[in-house]
Amino acid sequence: MGHFNENFCDCCVCPMQCVLEQLVDKDINLLISSFPEADLDGTLISVNKFISTIQDSNGDIFRLTVSDICAAGIEEEFNFKLNPIRKSKGECSCIEDPITKLAQSMIGESTSVVLCNSLLTGKIINVGDGIVVMSVVDMGTLNTFVFSSCKIGGFGPPEMTNFNSKGKFHQFKTS
Repeated sequence: MGHFNENFCDCCVCPMQCVLEQLVDKDINLLISSFPEADLDGTLISVNKFISTIQDSNGDIFRLTVSDICAAGIEEEFNFKLNPIRKSKGECSCIEDPITKLAQSMIGESTSVVLCNSLLTGKIINVGDGIVVMSVVDMGTLNTFVFSSCKIGGFGPPEMTNFNSKGKFHQFKTS
């Protein structure tokens, strides 16, 4: 599951690469911080050296930096293998520790999470180093999402109404 323990800069990019590696060859939904529509659906083809490759339903190939991925979702219950939480000691220690600790204290709670101009409501089911895992029931289907801790802007009540969400990240296409 990666060699992030050996990095000089211990940020959340390595943990996101580790969870994405578990989704190779699966149909996923990515929330991307620099895309105009914020999200991309497709099959994850590969994740290598912090570059993810995804093919959309039109056959177009996108190569994205892992650091630009805020979250990934899959239309099933998925048991991610997470790296254990550790106290950041690298030169780039940032918001990851406090937001990860907060999310860990909320395991089992229903909440809204705000990230990359999107809002998603569900139940926090697991937390690892740099990663928060949430279970979401959308249109009667159980979905599993992983969020990069560094991209989380905050948590709110499960039915947050004072937030104008753009994009459709949490809405999988119906097939």
